[in-house]
Amino acid sequence: MAEIQRLESHSHLSFTWRKGPNVPSKMMTGTCTAHGRKAYFSGWGKNSVYEFDVDTNEWFTLPDCPHTFFSLVIVDGLVTAVGGNDMSLRWFKTNTLLSYKNKKWVQKFPSMPTKRSNAVVVSNDNVLVVIGGY
Repeated sequence: MAEIQRLESHSHLSFTWRKGPNVPSKMMTGTCTAHGRKAYFSGWGKNSVYEFDVDTNEWFTLPDCPHTFFSLVIVDGLVTAVGGNDMSLRWFKTNTLLSYKNKKWVQKFPSMPTKRSNAVVVSNDNVLVVIGGY
């Protein structure tokens, strides 16, 4: 099966699908999270991170994350990369935030007890939950 590059969005109000612009980089799978009217996406095995603005229907390139195979989640309103590894397959137990003030990735949380990559993550009421991964 070929890679599908086009973004599609669904409106629960009109109950319709809308075709959007192509994803900026070829990616078959990845991690995604949303905050407000913006979605954040990174492809599996890449450190590129993209922001999609629902209102303008445009993609924006964010600074590269310092590692790959991470999971994206919003924590306290900030894009957060959880875990991951680097190209030499060193696994991380760090949680790295994208700081909007200086557009840099910074580590602000204590590291997780377990190194992991490609985990399922969710954040709610200031609690970060990390499940699975490898």
